[in-house]
Amino acid sequence: MSYKPRILWVGEATYLNTGYAVYGRELLNRLYKTNKYSIGELACIPDKDAKVFMADGSHKSISLIKSGDYVITHTGQSRKVIKTYKRKYSGTTVNVLREFLRCNTITTTDNHPLLVIKKDDAHPNKDRKINRLAKPQWVNAIDVKCGDYVCYASPKRDVFPTINKIDMCGLSVELDDNFALFAGWFLAEGYIVKTRSHGTHGFGICGSLKELNILKKIQKYLSSNFNIDINIKERSSIGVYDCKKLDKQFARFLYTLFGLSSKDKFVHEIFWKAPKDFILKMIAAFFEGDGWIAKNRNSIIASTVSKELAFNICRLLLYHNIRCSINIKNQKPKFRTYVLSINGLDAKLISQYFINKKHKTFKEVAGEYTITQDNLLFSRVIQKHNKKFNDYVYNLAVETDESYICNDFVVHNCYGGVDDHRRHNLPWIYYANVPYKDDKQALEEYYSNPINEFGDWMFNDVCLDFEPDIVISITDPWMHEYQFSSPYRPLYKMVVMPTIDSAPQQPQWMSMYMEADRIATYSSYGKRILEEHGNGNIEVFDILRPGYDINAFYPIPNKQELRKQLRAPTNNNDVIFGTVMRNQKRKLFDDLFIAFRLFLDQHPEYAANTLLYCHTSFPDQGWDIPRLLKEHKLANKVLFTYVCRKCHNILPSFFNDVVRICPFCGDRMHMSNTHMGATNEQLGKIYNLFDFYVQYSTAEGLGIPAVEAAACSIPILEVDYSAMEDVVRCLNGVPIPVKRLYREVETHMYRAYPDNNFLAEQFYKCRNMGGVELTKWKHKTLEGATKYFNWDDVSAKWINMIDSLKINQSVWKTTKPFIYQPNININQDLPNHIFIEQAIYNITGKNDLFYRYIGSRILRDLNYGARIKGFGGINYSTESFFAQRMKFQPYTKKDVIDDLKIINDKNNKYEYMRMMKYQGKYNPVFNVKNAKR
Repeated sequence: MSYKPRILWVGEATYLNTGYAVYGRELLNRLYKTNKYSIGELACIPDKDAKVFMADGSHKSISLIKSGDYVITHTGQSRKVIKTYKRKYSGTTVNVLREFLRCNTITTTDNHPLLVIKKDDAHPNKDRKINRLAKPQWVNAIDVKCGDYVCYASPKRDVFPTINKIDMCGLSVELDDNFALFAGWFLAEGYIVKTRSHGTHGFGICGSLKELNILKKIQKYLSSNFNIDINIKERSSIGVYDCKKLDKQFARFLYTLFGLSSKDKFVHEIFWKAPKDFILKMIAAFFEGDGWIAKNRNSIIASTVSKELAFNICRLLLYHNIRCSINIKNQKPKFRTYVLSINGLDAKLISQYFINKKHKTFKEVAGEYTITQDNLLFSRVIQKHNKKFNDYVYNLAVETDESYICNDFVVHNCYGGVDDHRRHNLPWIYYANVPYKDDKQALEEYYSNPINEFGDWMFNDVCLDFEPDIVISITDPWMHEYQFSSPYRPLYKMVVMPTIDSAPQQPQWMSMYMEADRIATYSSYGKRILEEHGNGNIEVFDILRPGYDINAFYPIPNKQELRKQLRAPTNNNDVIFGTVMRNQKRKLFDDLFIAFRLFLDQHPEYAANTLLYCHTSFPDQGWDIPRLLKEHKLANKVLFTYVCRKCHNILPSFFNDVVRICPFCGDRMHMSNTHMGATNEQLGKIYNLFDFYVQYSTAEGLGIPAVEAAACSIPILEVDYSAMEDVVRCLNGVPIPVKRLYREVETHMYRAYPDNNFLAEQFYKCRNMGGVELTKWKHKTLEGATKYFNWDDVSAKWINMIDSLKINQSVWKTTKPFIYQPNININQDLPNHIFIEQAIYNITGKNDLFYRYIGSRILRDLNYGARIKGFGGINYSTESFFAQRMKFQPYTKKDVIDDLKIINDKNNKYEYMRMMKYQGKYNPVFNVKNAKR
C-alpha cells in the first residue's frame, strides 16, 4: 500500500459555518474522498444584549460581563467567569423559541450547545409532561429540532443566603407579612411621583372600592412602621381610591426596589434572598392587585406592561417550585402586555394568601414544561429558524461547569472543544483546541494567553502525535504565525493562503510568506502583490478562489412574479441597480449615491423607472443613511431590505425609519443587519430582484456578494482595485477605474476612491442596453461564476499543489532531536548586532534565526531600547491583531537573553518529548489522548 501524505489542517472547526470553516469543510471532504491522504484537523452569544443570569440574582448583558464575575450554571451553582470572549463571526445563527417564556428567545451561533432532551427520549404523556428520568444532553443549536425540549435552570437553595430585613436608602425594613402585602400591591397598583424640579419625591398606590380594606391595611402599616400618614381619597366618581404621599426617602427606597413607572417596574435582585413565605405572599398581593381568577382555565392570571417585572416574578416563582408561564397580549410594542399564569394546584397555593378573592376548586393541569429530578425545567421547542450573521459574538468561560444561563436558556461554552459531539461526524482525525472542562491545569494554561484560542498551546502536542508531512492554514496571519516558529517546523511543509486586500503588506508577514513551502491566494491581485513585494522571494503556486452555495444562489427567470411575491414597491418596467454591502467606513455609500444622483440628473428620461437597491443596515458602523438620502434627494429612489423579527419575512421597501410594521404579521421589522439578517435563500431572491450589481468599496479581500450575484446571472460592475479587480474580470463585468489612492493610517495600506463620473456613465449605458446584448452579458456573468468559483475545481488545484511537495516519509523518525544546552554568558559590551548574533547561537544553537525576521526584530528593538510586549512574544508583528492591545516597554540585552531562553526552553521541551515518544515513554496530553480518530 502506497504512503499517504499526512495533512494537518489548522483553523476554525470545519463543522462551523464561518467563511474559513466552510472552505475547510468543502476542501477536506474532497481531499478525504480521494483516499490519497491521511487528514488531521486542529480546530481552533449571540446577541451582545442577551441577558446572563448572575449569581446575585440580576441579569446582565453578555457583552458587559467581565472575568471575575459570578454566574449561575446549569447545576444551579454560582461559578466564576474566568474568561470572556468577543470575536468576529460571519456565518449562520440560530433563533430558538419554546413554549415556556415564549417571549424570550435565544439567538446563538450554530455550534453553540444548548442543554436539551431530544424528542425521541422525552416520551411526553397525555398531560404533556416528559419522562422525568430522561437524560439531557448538550446539543448544538443547529441540531435542535422543533419538538425537542430545551432547558432552564433555577439556582440551588444555598446560592442565596436568607435575609429577614432589607437595609437600603437609609431605611431598615423587616420582611414580614405587612411589607409583603405592601410590596406586592405597589408592584400591581403603585407608582412613583417624580418631577423635573424635585426629582423622586413621593409615591402613591390605588385600588377599587372592593379593595378599600387592603388600602386601609397598607395605610395602617405605613403609619405604624414609618410614621407615614397617607389619606385615602376617591378619584372623582369612578370608584377608584388613591393614596399619595410626598416622602422623598421612602420614595427613593421604593424606586430602588421596584422601579419608577408601570413600564419600568422590576423586582430587585435582593429578593432572591427573601424567605419563601414572604415571596409567595408578595406575589399573591401582586396577582390580587393586578390579576383575576380564571375559573374556566383553572388559573390565576395577572398582567403587566413591564417585561422585566414579568420575568422577575416568573423566575422567583420557579426558584420556589411554583410553575408560572408568560404570554404576550398584543404584539405591537406600544400596546404590548405580558400575561402571567399560574395553573392548577400551584394557583391554589398562591391564592390562599388572597385577602378578597377566593376560589377553592383548583385542580392539577397539563403544563408547558416539566421539572426533572435535577430541578431542571424543560420546555418544548415550537419554532426555530436560521439567519445570516456578520458581526461580533460573545461567549463566557466558566470555571468547573463551563455553562451559564442566557436569555433563560442553559448554554455551554464549547469552541472546538474535546467534548463537542459534532467531531464524531468528521471522517478524519480531529484534535480539539479547547481543554476539557474538568481539566483545571489545562484550562489555566489555555486562558493564560489569548493566542491559545488560535491553537498555539496545543499545536506542538498535536504535531508530535500526528507527525504531519504538511500543515495547512488559510486564516489571518496573526492566527498562524506560531506555526512558523514551532520546534517541529523543519519536519513539516508549511502551506498558507492569506487574504490580501491591499498593499503594502506588513514586513513580518512578507518574511513569513517567504518561509512557506507553498503559498496560494484567493485572487490574482493577491498573487501579484505578494510576488511584486516579495522581491522575487515569493512564488504563488496558484489562485484558489472559493465556491458559492449553489442551492441558494441561482437565476430566477420570472422577475416580475418574484417582485410581486416579495411585495417590492416597483413597476414592471423598473430597472434596479443593487448592492449588498455592510454599512462600514470602507463601503462607499456616499459615493454610490453621488454617482446615482448624477445619472438621474443627466438622464431625466430614465429617472422615473430606475431604482437603487442597498441591502445594508442602519444604524451600524458606517454611514448615516437617512442623512445621505436627504442630502442627495434619493429618499424615493433607494430600496432597502426589512426583516421581521417574528415571522422572519423580508420586505423590499423605501426607507421607512429603522423600524416599521410588518405587513405580513403586524410585528416589528428592522433593516436587515448582522443581528437579524436574511437567510441565504432569501438573499438569493434579493439578488434576483436586481438587474445589475455594483460593488463599490475602497478594498476587498474577495467580495463574495459579487460572486453570489453573478451566480444569479446579474451583470457586475466593480471597483478596479484589490481583489475586486480579479473578481470583476472573472465574472466578465465592468471594472470601475480608480480616481485616486489614499493611505490608511491604521494599517499603512493603500485604499481606493473610484471614479463616480464613470459609474454614472455606466448606469446610463446599462439602461440603454438592448435586450440581446444584455442577455449575452447575463450569460457570460453566470458562465464566469460557474467557471472560476466552484468547489470541485478549487479542490483539484489544491490536490495539484499538495502533490507537488516532496515528502520525506521518515523525517520525523530519522531526524535526531535537537536538544541544546544554552550558554548565557555573552559579553554585553559588544555592539548590538554582534551581541545578538552571538546570543542567538550561544542560547539557541540556531544561527538561521539571526537572518530571519526574528533576528532583525530583536536588533531593531534593542537599537530603539524599547519594544511592544505582546501576548505572543517576539514572534508577533507590532501591527498584528494583538498590537491593538500592546504598549511599549524598555528593552535591554538582558531582555534579549530572556527571550532567547524562552525559545530554547520550548524547543528542548518538545524535542525531549519526541525522543521519549520513540523510546515508548511518551504520555500525550488529554486533548491528544481523546482525539476523535
